Amino acid sequence: MNKITLIVSTFPLITNLDIQLGLEELNKGDRKVVYIVLKGDNKDNLIPLETRRLILMKGLFPYINLEYNQLVSSIEEAKAYYQGKYEEIEIREIKRDYSPYLEGRDFHFPIQVFLTLVNENLYFAAKARKFYSYARYQHVIRVATLSYNICLNNNLDPCLGMMAGYYHDITRSASSKNQKLRVEEKYRDIFYNNEKFPLWAYHQFSALEVLDRKFHIEDKIVLDAIKCHTTGDKNMSPYAQILYAADKIEPGRKWHSEEFIKMMMTDYKSGFKAVLKANKEFLEEHSDKGSINNKMTLDCFNCYL
Repeated sequence: MNKITLIVSTFPLITNLDIQLGLEELNKGDRKVVYIVLKGDNKDNLIPLETRRLILMKGLFPYINLEYNQLVSSIEEAKAYYQGKYEEIEIREIKRDYSPYLEGRDFHFPIQVFLTLVNENLYFAAKARKFYSYARYQHVIRVATLSYNICLNNNLDPCLGMMAGYYHDITRSASSKNQKLRVEEKYRDIFYNNEKFPLWAYHQFSALEVLDRKFHIEDKIVLDAIKCHTTGDKNMSPYAQILYAADKIEPGRKWHSEEFIKMMMTDYKSGFKAVLKANKEFLEEHSDKGSINNKMTLDCFNCYL
């Protein structure tokens, strides 16, 4: 190859938009594409060098034609490194607002990047982790991963599924008594008829307040999915159905859910109905787990079963 494109950024996080830029450059033909992150003095560069490299490499991992080079100090230094090795050197500088990704308001990056951020406790993950016990945190990571893969297999936006999965239990560990009072006050339109929700269902409502106040999340698809992930509801979006199911069948649950996972991967609609039916039977058999005689749950059963 006689041509090379250097995609240069001052930030180590790689997003789907950044990868798409690299793939577009590759499509030009006889061209190599290399990502370079410039050294700098901003606070983001306080992250250890090896961790920054790890984030980038994880993001580029599925795209074997996209390479990553060691960090350099300037565009001129990057260009000089390749001078004489290529007839044509093109510089594509990324100037992007990364704050939505850092704050956890946008999850449009490869799942390898997501897993690196949560495992290394970086950016939004450092804040979100405080809301979860260790076991609960592992659960939401598994739900996020499974939701991502189900969406991917069903031609839906996997990053929206991943985001809903990661945040769905953000208030699960909070005091149920305090949640109950706040939720019933805020959602009078749902509780006006003295609806009998089991205590474990209240966090699907209280999560919305925390996600708004602490994380400034506004994505209606994500919020609507979280709002009914325990009870279900009528007319659920594809993402709501996937979150509902993934929450029940993620591999860490103490029952054999492999067949349900396969069904969801093949066709989320039929898979969701199968999970819903199984969950209905479980709740009816184990009445001590909480009442299912609330409007949202009954509407869900009547709509889909």
